[in-house]
Amino acid sequence: MNAKVNALPDIPLRLPPVLSWLRLLAVLLVFSGHSKTLFGRGHGAIFFMVLSGYTFTRFFIKEWSETGKLRIRRFLSKRLSKLVPALLIVLAINLIIKIWHHHPVDETQFLSVATFTTNYFNALNGHPNNGLAHLWTLSLVMQFYLVWPFLFLLLVNYCRSLKQITIALSLVILAVIAYRSVLLYFALATNAYIFNSFETRVDCFLIGALFAFNIECSLFQKIRQLAFKYKWSVFMTMVVITFMTSLPLIMRNSVGFDLHAFLIGLFIVQLGALDDLSFGILGHSELLSDITYWFYLLHPWGNTLGDMIKMNPYAQFLFGGTILLMCVTLFCYTLKEARLSSKVSNLFR
Repeated sequence: MNAKVNALPDIPLRLPPVLSWLRLLAVLLVFSGHSKTLFGRGHGAIFFMVLSGYTFTRFFIKEWSETGKLRIRRFLSKRLSKLVPALLIVLAINLIIKIWHHHPVDETQFLSVATFTTNYFNALNGHPNNGLAHLWTLSLVMQFYLVWPFLFLLLVNYCRSLKQITIALSLVILAVIAYRSVLLYFALATNAYIFNSFETRVDCFLIGALFAFNIECSLFQKIRQLAFKYKWSVFMTMVVITFMTSLPLIMRNSVGFDLHAFLIGLFIVQLGALDDLSFGILGHSELLSDITYWFYLLHPWGNTLGDMIKMNPYAQFLFGGTILLMCVTLFCYTLKEARLSSKVSNLFR
């Protein structure tokens, strides 16, 4: 075992179930932000980034502490097997619908979706408003999956303590803020590029990783104790988070992203005091994860359903979201039961 693993915190592999619900909340915020209500706009994407940085850093810490290595090929294979099939199905359906209705097909955009580069397609094309543009966050997450295992190995191999890891990550985050600010203040890139590109948004992932590395520090333990004792403090943090999208654009696109991400990281720490949150069968993290992913992929269809009724935007949002969520939940539950039945049948063969 590597001698440097003692620098890492001893954390349980099991993540609090409440984080699965937080991921679903992030998707619902994406859905509402893309609806006519615009409620929650700008929150969902940063929630995704911080959660991805936090959860997968925790997995890496646990694996490195136990084995002294990372099985990167296994990690990427597992992520691709989960993400790609559903994405290709949705992509194929979108293509069929466009051809059926004689709508123009942008081959470049479809290729960007299939290669997880939609964020750069959006960055270079003014972030178009169509049924595939929302997949820029999925592209960002996949790019993080490709880069982060190797950066993690650099950190744990060349930093001699958790303090050095924290300093190194903080310096990278500050460098990204400086780079993004220069692009913004000197008009060297469009707002679409700053908003979508990996190199200008990776700091939000790294803030999640920073919280994962330090989750067992004394400060965060005190924060969890306070959250357990004063549960209203969790609500107050969320209220402050809601105001982050109200920052002036020039501030939001520079340090605002990081303030937003830091508050979400603090929110995650507080939720650690509520790790018993579960709701029956939906407390099953794998099922909830499937529901969240499919809803994320299909949520533009929910907005289309909502637009079919002649009511106010909030009624449209509730109608479209409820119908889509019910359909996705039923589909994912049926799929889960089919997998379980297949496994049971194989046992008796």
